[in-house]
Amino acid sequence: MIKFSFLVALYNGEHFLPQLFDSLTNQDISPEEFEIICLDDCSPDKSSDVVKKYQAHYPNIRLYKNEHNCRIATNVNKLTQWARGKYIWILGQDDFIEKNCLRMLWNKLESESLDVLVFNYRRVTENADKIQDFYEVENTTNMTGIEWINNQYVHKERDYCYYILGYEWRAIFRTEHWRKNKIRCVDGLSWEDTVIMMKAIVYSKSVASIENILYNYRENRTSISYSSNHLKKGNYIFEFSFLVGDEVEKFYDELNQIAPDLAVTLKKQVYWRYNCFAFDLIRTNREQKRVFYDTYKKHLPLIKEKWHHFNWKSKMILSFVGYPISCICECIYRLKKLILK
Repeated sequence: MIKFSFLVALYNGEHFLPQLFDSLTNQDISPEEFEIICLDDCSPDKSSDVVKKYQAHYPNIRLYKNEHNCRIATNVNKLTQWARGKYIWILGQDDFIEKNCLRMLWNKLESESLDVLVFNYRRVTENADKIQDFYEVENTTNMTGIEWINNQYVHKERDYCYYILGYEWRAIFRTEHWRKNKIRCVDGLSWEDTVIMMKAIVYSKSVASIENILYNYRENRTSISYSSNHLKKGNYIFEFSFLVGDEVEKFYDELNQIAPDLAVTLKKQVYWRYNCFAFDLIRTNREQKRVFYDTYKKHLPLIKEKWHHFNWKSKMILSFVGYPISCICECIYRLKKLILK
């Protein structure tokens, strides 16, 4: 019986993959009880070669390759459909899990018939040195997804959106539950995990959490998240705000039907998402500003549809004088930083 399916999308992961595979193969259950499924998204490096080396020793590793680059969201959709294990764990290619944790996880999942099991994590450097431990959830027993969100976040006056939107690697999901509720990413996006973890929890009748730190999240300078947060690429700025914002808004409409009290908080996230592009756009260089506006022009129908969500600053930057205004704001921003130094 395959208990766990580890799902890994590959793109420029050659350097970090060995540590991930070592963490998966050094476990307290036999290799016959889990599988590792990798999907090479036309990676320009030797990620697939690394996988093949491990395949020579571990027949429970499967490797697939896309004919063209599909981006992470589409890859996750494919991987979850190929899983044969009872539970799926979506992993980052540059991260790694704790050794000898699978038996404990299996016992918890099975003893309480869980659809979702959430745990804590650690951020590490590129060299795998600890940056910080994140203890965000406590030990809980089986409850519905909505009850669990209230128990771990709302009743503690914590914004569940901040903690749950994203980071699907900090939970294990029952494969049948994932498929039954048709949990999917929006194909073609770089941010695959903004809503899927939240959906998996909300639609679940059996969620629990454990306080153990089981996942190590590496801060990798070549990753999409780093590029978005630090390099401020124009297409990433647009996608993160508008395309992902549209996904969050659609889930808000769903949530409002089944848990209107929770939906109130998510609506604030929708408003923030549609307007968060402005500050990043101001800070990025002029070349990336042009990339943003070129992307914006290709999605004019979507922008018009969402116009009522924008505040006056966003509307000004999205107007016909948006580019020069954003350049002027950039000069003011940089001057202010220089003065403050």
